[in-house]
Amino acid sequence: MNFALILSACALAQPQQGLYLKYEITIVDREATSETEQLSIDSLTKELNELFGKVPSILFHGIGRGGADKVFVEVNVVEVKGNVCLINYTITLFNASILCEGEHCEILKRLARKEISMEERGGKKVLDVSRFYITKLLLVNLTNNDVTDYETGRKLGEWIFWLNPKDLQLNETLIMGGILHSGVFMLDSQNFSMSILLYINFNLTGSVDYQIGRAKVGKERTAIGLAHPGILRIRFYGATARDVGYLAERWRVFGCKAVDFGNRTTDIDCGSIKRIFTNLSHKPWRLVELAYTGKFSSTFILVEYAGSEHVAVPFVPLRLVYDKRTGLLLSASCIGRTCLPPAHLSNYLSDRYINVSLTFLPHRTEMRLIETNAVLELPELGGPGRADERLHWAVSAAVAVAALALAFLPPRRTSGRRA
Repeated sequence: MNFALILSACALAQPQQGLYLKYEITIVDREATSETEQLSIDSLTKELNELFGKVPSILFHGIGRGGADKVFVEVNVVEVKGNVCLINYTITLFNASILCEGEHCEILKRLARKEISMEERGGKKVLDVSRFYITKLLLVNLTNNDVTDYETGRKLGEWIFWLNPKDLQLNETLIMGGILHSGVFMLDSQNFSMSILLYINFNLTGSVDYQIGRAKVGKERTAIGLAHPGILRIRFYGATARDVGYLAERWRVFGCKAVDFGNRTTDIDCGSIKRIFTNLSHKPWRLVELAYTGKFSSTFILVEYAGSEHVAVPFVPLRLVYDKRTGLLLSASCIGRTCLPPAHLSNYLSDRYINVSLTFLPHRTEMRLIETNAVLELPELGGPGRADERLHWAVSAAVAVAALALAFLPPRRTSGRRA
């Protein structure tokens, strides 16, 4: 049976061996490119440390002049056994300048899986290379999209390159778009690592079409995922609804609203997001609430995953765009210097028990799907919340094939008297 037909009819419910996705990371803000050219390696490293602490990181010195000419991310499904698929995950840089220091350089060598020579510049080590590969073997559980490092068995978070079929049956969902294990978020003297929680509303479409090879995915087929603020409620003392209205407006897409109690006490209430918590039993993580009372009063969202608790970090300008028909990730963009590295540039590349963050500071970048062997242009299979239509389409196709087969069967001989 034709592989492409299976892949499309099932809306990637069961990715097959040989599925291939290729993305390119590009600069989407040219002003940021100019700014990077004026920054020294030392200043970039200093900024990285200020943002992410001493997280073992490898810094790509931009894209364009002074950095990599091109950066590609490739996903290859090597094998599928039962509900688990083995994926070869590769990031390739062309004409790249990569800097590191101390133990970070050893991590870089292990990721490269070969000996590399680096040049000392201003106390840092810099690698100038025409082509550089970082490859990892990953196991993805197709039941819950949980990702495991094939070699170490380490849990790496949720798979973001295609949505779980159960997500496609919902009108809205949440996915874990990244974890920063070594970062510290302190609440009530407790230290938590940080995660990015993405809210996807299948009724919220993108503003542009996507051209992937000869196939076109119209904007009406897209669904946007935005980083949730990670807060169910936050109380401001000495502020009115007008004072914090800009924040409520910014988070309105998540159902947040300002509630003025008078006496200059105002809440930003984002608790309506809890309506979908009960629909997420198919996830490899679960959500719990954490109440905090200090200089301000808040209720945070904690993500419990693989025996650890992660604070869903607010103010992360991460944006993912999916194809509602196939569930494939079309693009991922991280806007602004303060954006935590999303999973495809951090967790999936983690080395043993050290979190690796591949960072393009201070660029505004986008990773966009440019090539795939998945069939993208087919008659509609039904939208979110209408999985029965996709099933109906598949069943109808099977009935049609059966009807054709019956039509070409030779007539069966019968015995007995004619009526």
